[in-house]
Parts: sequence; structure tokens; C-alpha cells
Amino acid sequence: MSGHEHTLDKKKIHHKWDKSVPPAIMIEPGDTVHCEADEVTSGQVTPGCSADIFASLNFDLLYPLAGPYLSKAQSRVTFLKSRSCGCSP
Repeated sequence: MSGHEHTLDKKKIHHKWDKSVPPAIMIEPGDTVHCEADEVTSGQVTPGCSADIFASLNFDLLYPLAGPYLSKAQSRVTFLKSRSCGCSP
């Protein structure tokens, strides 16, 4: 049985590990989810920006989280493919 395809809206990203945050999307085993998230600073650090930005980072925006939620308990989730933004250090 093949699953359904879903796209997680980038606006549903959150920045805290908290079980009170409602699921961004409900999926079933076998479903495929496409999602996109900013890099670790949520866009505060951009290519070519000055190192001075690190003195004024908004730490509440660090580590954007996107999390599909399995509606049936699963012991693991497999990520099959990841694509970077093309940025380099």
C-alpha cells in the first residue's frame, strides 16, 4: 500500500520542543512529506553578512523545527532525501 504525499507549509515551523505545540501535519505510515525549513538561525545569518550579527541574534528563533506527526505510534521515522539551501561556510 503506498501512502499519500503531503507538503508542510513553511509557516508552520516552530522554535521550541514542547508537546503542547499542535502537530503541523497528520500523516500515516508510508506517507511522504515534503517540507522546507530555514537554516539554524531562521534567516538571521545570511551569506555575506557581517560577523557583527552574532551579537544581536534573536535566540528565540534558533533551531526552526518542522515535524510531521505520525497518527499511529512508530518506533522510527526514515528520512529518505534531504536537500540543502546551497549555502556554503
